[in-house]
Amino acid sequence: MRSFVLIFLAGVLTGDPAAAQSRPNLLVGTCAAARQLVGVAGAIVVDTGAFTFERIVTSAEFCDRRETLIPHWTRTRDQVQCPVGFRCGSTVSSNSR
Repeated sequence: MRSFVLIFLAGVLTGDPAAAQSRPNLLVGTCAAARQLVGVAGAIVVDTGAFTFERIVTSAEFCDRRETLIPHWTRTRDQVQCPVGFRCGSTVSSNSR
């Protein structure tokens, strides 16, 4: 048991770059599973395609105070457009005269 703990700590302390870069892939799961994943995390970065990723949040508390919530849909295994949560986006202000 002690050797397992030491090996685990050594792995954590050395920082495996591949482990740090891994993100959940929403394309392989169901819509319900994707929504649950986002809901449990509150804010999470997920793969949305082969070379794309997105930060998805559940509420404005995970955004900067100058940002607004933008509904976010993504493709999952069982749905073309699954409403998984929100993105934090800039508010657009108009300075027209």
